[in-house]
Amino acid sequence: MRDHKLMRYDTGMMIDSQPVKDAGRYDFIPMKGSPVIDAGVRVFVPWALYGVVGEWHFLRRNDEPSIINGENINMNAEWVQRDMFDRIPRHDLRCVNTAAPDFEAGILEDWIPGALHFDGEARSCALREADVSRAAFDMGTNNFVIEMVIAPETGNTNAGLVDKRDDRGYSLGLDAAGRVRIILDYGAEFSQRTSVAPVNDGRWHHILVEVDRANDEGIMIYVDGKPASGQWSGSPMKATSLENSADFVVGRSNKGLFAGRMDFLRISRGSLAQAETTIRELYQWEFDGPFLRDFQGRQSEGVRDVGALEYQSD
Repeated sequence: MRDHKLMRYDTGMMIDSQPVKDAGRYDFIPMKGSPVIDAGVRVFVPWALYGVVGEWHFLRRNDEPSIINGENINMNAEWVQRDMFDRIPRHDLRCVNTAAPDFEAGILEDWIPGALHFDGEARSCALREADVSRAAFDMGTNNFVIEMVIAPETGNTNAGLVDKRDDRGYSLGLDAAGRVRIILDYGAEFSQRTSVAPVNDGRWHHILVEVDRANDEGIMIYVDGKPASGQWSGSPMKATSLENSADFVVGRSNKGLFAGRMDFLRISRGSLAQAETTIRELYQWEFDGPFLRDFQGRQSEGVRDVGALEYQSD
């Protein structure tokens, strides 16, 4: 039996259409001229956060481009068994004035058009409050994180990125100078933080906003993995609930519409500390993590090859 298995393995390996009798001398690195070279794809694997209630990769759905699939999994108390996934409501975004040509190449994945272009005029996405089965996007007095990867058009200002706000709530967008701005509206008072520098330069940026309700100025803004918290205005952080009956909206607010591309968006109901992580760890994983390398930790020479190991041109 042992000899039989070895024989099948030897004769099953082919090089230049000829059986190889000494397969043990070879590994899984592609040989020169192999069709698997530069034929792989890049798939984005986000770092885990605490209590993720919304996650969208903006991958084009060919059957219905106006729907952005919700991809979060939050193993909360409603999940009695693991195989209940098909009975848990999905948090799909529904977009207006959106068709297949509005999806473009993103920065995170390259196997499908994976970024939605927001035109700054009529395109936005939303999840209706009536379609959410629990207080997923309503932030009471809890901490939360908003993470996204966007490429605002040069000069885009006064633009909404994420908004759930009526007489109270929260709103994330770009201010009149193109800086990241987050507003927590308590009704009679508000807390606001802007980033140090504008991000409306036409380039891709990773944006993470962390809200820590226990600190007086508990809003941290990170841009491209670095602290970027700028001016604070309004009142110190309040313990007042931000719950409201507004829809969860992406790409629009009462300030204006977003113009640019959006590749990734995620909402979690806890801080980075509650996720037992840091911005450095998260950013390093997402933009230089092992899923971007082969099984020996080597980076691709251009496009990723198919298989476990990359072809070595030298």
